[in-house]
Amino acid sequence: MFWLRLLAMTTTPTSPSSLPQLVGVCGSGIMGSGLAEVVARAGINVVVRSRTMAGAQSMLTSVENNLAKQVAKAKLTEDQRTEILSHISITDQLSALANCDLVIESILEELAPKQELFSQLTKSSSHQQYLPPTPAHCRLLQWHKRQIVQTKFVAFTFSTRQ
Repeated sequence: MFWLRLLAMTTTPTSPSSLPQLVGVCGSGIMGSGLAEVVARAGINVVVRSRTMAGAQSMLTSVENNLAKQVAKAKLTEDQRTEILSHISITDQLSALANCDLVIESILEELAPKQELFSQLTKSSSHQQYLPPTPAHCRLLQWHKRQIVQTKFVAFTFSTRQ
């Protein structure tokens, strides 16, 4: 939820309507599935893009299983689980992210694939998007700043360490 609050603070005026209505997540690994679940729990629609539909379906199954465990432990109701899942859709098409208000990158930590992804995303976007990558590669930030000036760019890290 941190990045949703950050987005709300950087948008004028700050109101619930300034939060994204549709979020895209590039990457369907552990971080991508976690991001999708958090966004969906906030009641925001999320599209998760994987390189393959099999990968996307595997991510959705993982989220479904995680939520089922929470229902079994009485941390969620079945209705809540159904509501959360209703906000998640999957795709293997990058073009499905073109109308997203916010796109979160969670692909492997290698510079070349990230550069290619950002090039493709900006070509398919009809408006400004927030494209927050993990900041492991500062060179990507420098490259992005030179290549794509009009896109807002936010970097943050995600850690489960206590």
